[in-house]
Amino acid sequence: KGFSARQLLKASSSFYRHELEQKLRIQKHIKVLGGLFSGMLCSTSTLSSVLLAKYQGTYECEVQDLIIEWASDVDYFLDIGCAEGYYVNGMAYRFGIPSVGVDVNLAAKQLLLETAKANNLTDYVSFSDSIAAALSGKTGKILILVDVDGAEHDVLKEVFESLASALCGIPINIIFIIETDLAPNNKQNTPDLINFLVEHGALIQSIA
Repeated sequence: KGFSARQLLKASSSFYRHELEQKLRIQKHIKVLGGLFSGMLCSTSTLSSVLLAKYQGTYECEVQDLIIEWASDVDYFLDIGCAEGYYVNGMAYRFGIPSVGVDVNLAAKQLLLETAKANNLTDYVSFSDSIAAALSGKTGKILILVDVDGAEHDVLKEVFESLASALCGIPINIIFIIETDLAPNNKQNTPDLINFLVEHGALIQSIA
C-alpha cells in the first residue's frame, strides 16, 4: 500500500503486541515483571490502556518516577480516572497505604476490587463514585493522580470544592500528579491548568 519502512515497523509491532496481549488475556490476572509494582498481580482486562506495558512494568515510566519521588511518606493515595485500578492496587501493594480509585466507568469498580482481592489488598483498596466521597475524612498527606483525558480542569475544580467544604480548616497536604491532555478546543491544556493551580495556592514542582 505504499507504506514506508517506518510505517511498516510501527504497524507490525502493533499487531505483534496485540497478539501477545491476546495470549496474556487467557488468564484473569498476571504478575507484573518489573518496575515500581513488580510482583503485583494486575488485571488482564484493561480499560483504554496497554496491557503489555503494564505486564512488563514499563507503563507510564514518567508517572512511576514521580510516584517514587513523592510517595514515600504519604498517608493516602487517590487515583481519579483509575480505570481497572493498576495504580490504586499498585500503591497499596508497594507502599501499604490506603488507596482509593474514582472513575465514571462503573466497570472499573469490579475490576479494581477483583485485583485487590487477588493481591490480598481488600483492607487497603476501595472504589468511590465521587471525588467528594473519596476525600471525605482524609487528613494528612494525600497523593492524587489525575488522568481524565481532557477533563482535568473540571476534576481539579471539584477537588478544591470538596476540600473546602469538607476540611473546614483541618491541615492537609495535597500532592498532585496530573497527566495533561487536549482540552475540548483541541489545544494542550497545561498552561490553563498551571494557572488554575497557582490561583488556588499550589506550587508547581515540575513539568515532566
